[in-house]
Amino acid sequence: MVESAVRSELAPLHRLLGRIGRKRQRLRLTIGILGVLVGLIFVALGLFTLDWLLGLTIAQRVVLILVAIIVAYVASRRFILPWFIGRESELDLALLVQKHFGIDSDLVAALQFEYPEAVEWGSVELEQKVIRQVAAQAQQLPLIEDVPRAPLRKRLLASLCGVTLVTALVLLFPEHVAVFVKRLMLQNVHYPTATRIIDLSVNGQPVSWDKAGQTLRCGVGATVDIRVVATGRLPEQGQALFQIVDQRRNLRIPLVPVENQPADSPAVQRAFSGKWTGLDAPCRVRMTLGDATSQWIELSVVPPPVVLTWFAFQDPLSENPEYTMAVGNLQISVREGTQVIVGLASRSELKHAVATIGLLEVPLQRGIPQHLEGLLSAISQGAAASIPQTSGPINSRLPSASEFWWLDPAGTPLERVESPIRIRFQVRDQFGLEPSVPVEAFVGVRPDYPPQIAVRTVTRLVLPSAHPTLFVEARDDVALREVRALGKVVQADGEEGGQYEWVLWQGNGPPTRTLNEKYKVDLSQLKAKKGDKIELTVVAEDERGSDRPGAVTQADAIFLEVTDLAGILAVMAEADRESAAQLQEMIDRQLDVGGEQ
Repeated sequence: MVESAVRSELAPLHRLLGRIGRKRQRLRLTIGILGVLVGLIFVALGLFTLDWLLGLTIAQRVVLILVAIIVAYVASRRFILPWFIGRESELDLALLVQKHFGIDSDLVAALQFEYPEAVEWGSVELEQKVIRQVAAQAQQLPLIEDVPRAPLRKRLLASLCGVTLVTALVLLFPEHVAVFVKRLMLQNVHYPTATRIIDLSVNGQPVSWDKAGQTLRCGVGATVDIRVVATGRLPEQGQALFQIVDQRRNLRIPLVPVENQPADSPAVQRAFSGKWTGLDAPCRVRMTLGDATSQWIELSVVPPPVVLTWFAFQDPLSENPEYTMAVGNLQISVREGTQVIVGLASRSELKHAVATIGLLEVPLQRGIPQHLEGLLSAISQGAAASIPQTSGPINSRLPSASEFWWLDPAGTPLERVESPIRIRFQVRDQFGLEPSVPVEAFVGVRPDYPPQIAVRTVTRLVLPSAHPTLFVEARDDVALREVRALGKVVQADGEEGGQYEWVLWQGNGPPTRTLNEKYKVDLSQLKAKKGDKIELTVVAEDERGSDRPGAVTQADAIFLEVTDLAGILAVMAEADRESAAQLQEMIDRQLDVGGEQ
């Protein structure tokens, strides 16, 4: 009961001390927050200054960030943390009020007399008197302004300066600030420089000059061709630094200006180039122009792709419907009119394959034609003994784990080979590497010569219905298709009469290259009359496939005179008289040689 009465009497004092405590606590929190802001700003500015001036590597940045964290931790424990964790009790605030107003210690004593154990300290009447006196005095005390304003002013000023400096950096050098943030996140980027690299390519492959961890693959013994385009403050030349890891040596290649720059390139830009021939070990390279430096680019050495050519073709005159395969050959020879499918086989994965035939460029298709799948599968499995081939055991020439590409002959000279064809292939694998030697193929043509034919007959004088015999000799380098005889009547006045055609022979069986036969022709089909002449012409046509006409050769024409039976007898009699005269002449010559008997 007494304790509650005492507290009610000192309620004004408690309210006063509570208001003073809350105000001081807010000011302490403000000072602490400003301290955190000042610390962050100046730590960031320090990191930025050191990183920009020294161009720290990732490892150095990690160490610097760790040092900054340690320094910030130590400074915060001493200068910032006390402002957050510090608490003032009512007795502390009462002492502060006593000191501020210059009053005696009754204020603190009255607060202590509120404790339950104060009854045992002495006269209760005296304690109550002190409490009533302090309660009356507390109602007249104003809210004191005795707060720590000096640290507040200092930290507020430092915060304003730091924020102003950071704002100026962001507005004046936004690129630097953005790069600094990325570098704090341990990204391997560079600050803007007076010389700026705007384009970089190695062996024709575009490369991000400010991106770390890039790897390019080059062939063994290849030439590393570097081209850099820069702007800004342009130096007279730059350099490419090659670090050969295995051999622990450095090689510097100058980057000189390219004199024959494109005419449309801006005058504020300049291209620099440099070459290193004979790359034989893994290395890394970095380009430097003025104060601009690119990231390290890893160069790994890989063997160039091994690419073989293959051909598939079918002889149009062959009875065998199977395709003939030639794998690994650089050239083949086919019959004129043959369709040829050409392709590539590679051990490694190809990304680009284009065939150039004259002025025609045709991209190759990945895979193999459906009708050749079984044949190539048999080759891959080594079953070459039963496969038609043009040379050698072709299964031994086929690369293991091959990838196939093929050229569709439709719309190209390979659809029907009429003349020799040279094919050049542009090939790049998945790493952009080309074969060490150019890939070319040649398709030769075996010409199909026209047939040869000769015809003769025994008699030149015939009846209108005669069946004279024609002795025919014909030959061809491939096969004969047909032999025909063409008859035509030439009348006595020079006008032409009836015509007729006889098919003497047709090649329906196995290919026939040579023909030596005799054939009779029925002249009654011409309806010739006595005094007319019959012109007989025999032609031979060779075989060139079912979809192509054959070449035709015409023999010398044979002229027959049409007469009647009397005319033939007269000719025979004349022949007999000539025979008797010849016989007499022979006897006379014999007598001249041997003399009289």
